[in-house]
Amino acid sequence: MKIYEAGHQIGNHSNKHPHIGKMNKSQVKDEIMECHHKVKELLGIDMVVFRPPYGEYNNTVIKTSRELGYEVIQWFVDSLATKVQMV
Repeated sequence: MKIYEAGHQIGNHSNKHPHIGKMNKSQVKDEIMECHHKVKELLGIDMVVFRPPYGEYNNTVIKTSRELGYEVIQWFVDSLATKVQMV
């Protein structure tokens, strides 16, 4: 809660940290929304960014995320980079 109150964006990273690129649309939706509902209950906010576990994504993950109101984000390979890349 302190992180959110300090003005930081809270993002979705999945409920159980699966290999989401191997899941079908229904499974992807369930994984994202289970986490979404838990954070909504705790903080009262709707998250809008999703970073897939292990950096795995495919068209199903991206399309399903966007249908749920999320943008998929990734990180740069350079661990010293400070920017997030939108896919």
